Amino acid sequence: MTANLKFRRDIRRKKLIETEKYYILKNHAFRQKLPVNHILMIYLIAFFLIVLTNLAIPQDLSLEEILKRAQKTFELQQENNKAFIYEYTERIIAGKISKEGEFEKADTVYSRVKMRGDEELSREIVYSHSESEKEKPDKKKSEKENKKLGVDIDVELTIDNPDYVFELVDDTAQFYVISIAPRKKKPDKGQIKGKYFIDKESFLIKTMDFEVLRPEKVKELKMHLDFTKLDEGPYVMTDMEMRGRVKILFGVINVRFRVAGQFYDYRVLENEEFKETE
Repeated sequence: MTANLKFRRDIRRKKLIETEKYYILKNHAFRQKLPVNHILMIYLIAFFLIVLTNLAIPQDLSLEEILKRAQKTFELQQENNKAFIYEYTERIIAGKISKEGEFEKADTVYSRVKMRGDEELSREIVYSHSESEKEKPDKKKSEKENKKLGVDIDVELTIDNPDYVFELVDDTAQFYVISIAPRKKKPDKGQIKGKYFIDKESFLIKTMDFEVLRPEKVKELKMHLDFTKLDEGPYVMTDMEMRGRVKILFGVINVRFRVAGQFYDYRVLENEEFKETE
């Protein structure tokens, strides 16, 4: 009986030892095969994890760097514009508006304008409600009007601008939204306060939305400007809106006005830079 129990125990011990050896050998074989069969997959997974981690963490730029790139891009584009002669259609609607902002009485003028960079070469009025506009076209009229209003939007985008303070107020998928305000508590006449919308990819200013503080000739003045870069090269304005208020009859009557402009059907006539390199 005792011999029989001993025999059974020896058989069980033998089976346990063999089972343990089997699993040890199996695990060893698995570890040996792992580098051969799966190393490429591990590297690929690690690579994608690194890429996804970098995408998840935004590469934030400082306000100073954003302004620096936007100013440099603007200067390069202004210089680039000088090489182009182009034309476009301009539609201007101007007139008195109600408190709700709707036109009560307005004049509409369509013109075909030819430019070299920022210099106006010619202007042909093709349609106007006003006979005086047809008879006496003045290609510098808009420049004169801007001077009368005391508007100067040529602001240098630098963090140490002596006249203006900038702040990054929003960071959307497409734009850096930068606020601009005068440094002085009492701003100078014609200074502006508002926002720039700077494209994240090109660093071009796409939109300017601001009010003119202490404007000349009028009591209130707000402006909205949209810009784009044409496929052919020039950086141009596409839309403009101006709203304001004036006082007449010795300040007794307030008159609200609106000027809306669309600039479209752009066509590049000549690229002087390209001609020089031919």
